[in-house]
Amino acid sequence: MLRLWPFLKRVAFRDEKEFRIIFKSFTETLRFKTVEIDLDSVQKITLSPWLPGPVAQSVIKIIKRIDGCASIDVRPSSLLDNARWRKAIGPELKRAVLPSDGT
Repeated sequence: MLRLWPFLKRVAFRDEKEFRIIFKSFTETLRFKTVEIDLDSVQKITLSPWLPGPVAQSVIKIIKRIDGCASIDVRPSSLLDNARWRKAIGPELKRAVLPSDGT
């Protein structure tokens, strides 16, 4: 059933308290839809743990320069730093994080 509704949160991730918004138009073909969000409702932005460090830092700087976003807590996810998670994912993590030359 979950594969039919990929935008639903799995129970294990309910503590993230994030929102996913799906928009479907029957009259337009859109690649994206602008949605106005009151910045006062944004308390924190967590970036993907897969972003390279320099990219994450650039994204943080860009977000902080947006009017009204300077005080929002923006940081990379610490998921990959979690020892229990690293042990569980093992070799898969190494393949995903290391450059193709293995260094």
